[in-house]
Amino acid sequence: MTGQPLTTSTTAPKRRVGKALIAIIAGYALAFLLRSDGVFLLGLLGIFVMIGGYIALALATYPKASGRGASDLNQPDPAAAIKAHFGAVMGWFAVQAAVVVVGLVAQATLGATYLFPLLPLSMVVALMALGCTGMGLYWTWKCARAVRTFKLAVRPFHPLNLSGNGKRSLYLGDIGSGESPIMVGMDPLLHDRWPARREDWVWFAGDDTFGGTVMLPHSGMLIFAQPKDWDEAEPARKAAGPERTQLASRAGLLKRTKM
Repeated sequence: MTGQPLTTSTTAPKRRVGKALIAIIAGYALAFLLRSDGVFLLGLLGIFVMIGGYIALALATYPKASGRGASDLNQPDPAAAIKAHFGAVMGWFAVQAAVVVVGLVAQATLGATYLFPLLPLSMVVALMALGCTGMGLYWTWKCARAVRTFKLAVRPFHPLNLSGNGKRSLYLGDIGSGESPIMVGMDPLLHDRWPARREDWVWFAGDDTFGGTVMLPHSGMLIFAQPKDWDEAEPARKAAGPERTQLASRAGLLKRTKM
């Protein structure tokens, strides 16, 4: 089952990618000034500009939700959404790994003086790729555990806020009803905004008291969410009963996950 991916407004703008490419080229050129004592600092600045430009490019092209598994027909396929998230993260990692390998091999085999800026770039790309990929896989895995444990249910949805690092807060229910706490969540694909096409409902696999996985229709965006005020929900968790507690344990929701 497929749905609609996030609209172009949530993908990397061409202008942002263009600026990153210009920064990479300009920084690479400036880096050669490292060989001249009088302008050494400019050469060092060039290294930082080049690396900063590549980081901006890599993050701008970080994968977005594909729409896999989501539909407006109340027939979600969360397994497809999970698979799409894992595949997108690993695909992005493959590109970064290729950049690292090409840079290191070119530096080692060709030995040309004009390739020396590739060494620091390759080292930074390797660290960034491992960090971002590990984070994406971890939060997708957390979403998958809840989806495998709980049945999806349609819930009212009120987005509250979000930040660029994938952290966001939301409300599953009618605001002010007291039926559900405010949730804080992590989006494995680090979207920088909510989808342009957003319904007032979502699918939720979990337990309000412990948390779970939110899947948005159309985009297939996944969010691992838990109560924002974890301590305030402690009495509700203690009163949940053995069956709900056991399900939460299987889904990895008994403890608060650091976000």
